[in-house]
Amino acid sequence: MKRGEELTHACLKKEFKRLSKAVDKAKAEYDEYMNIHHEMIAIRKEFAEIVKSQNYGESLEKLDSLKKRSARCERIRKKDLVKLMDNHIDLQLERDSIGQEMARIEFRLNLRGRNLKQEASK
Repeated sequence: MKRGEELTHACLKKEFKRLSKAVDKAKAEYDEYMNIHHEMIAIRKEFAEIVKSQNYGESLEKLDSLKKRSARCERIRKKDLVKLMDNHIDLQLERDSIGQEMARIEFRLNLRGRNLKQEASK
């Protein structure tokens, strides 16, 4: 039977994994926002090539895909950068705090001679 600290450690470990995934997702959203200008430049270059070629009939499919990509860029660009950054940082701080608490519990349990890895294998 597990003791209170061992149960707490197991719960914190689950929450740590969940927060790690949330941090990765928030980081990806932030990075996407920061790098969206590359996509916008590429869209404009492709559109300029279509206009220069003056071959509009064959380029309708390309124009549709450019329109979809442009709408996606616009949707991403309208997000609030400060909120994206705050969300990412808040999740990181919460995850790191939980990681520190897990380390404290592991240290206390190891001082008492109870190894979590041995308990997990039982």
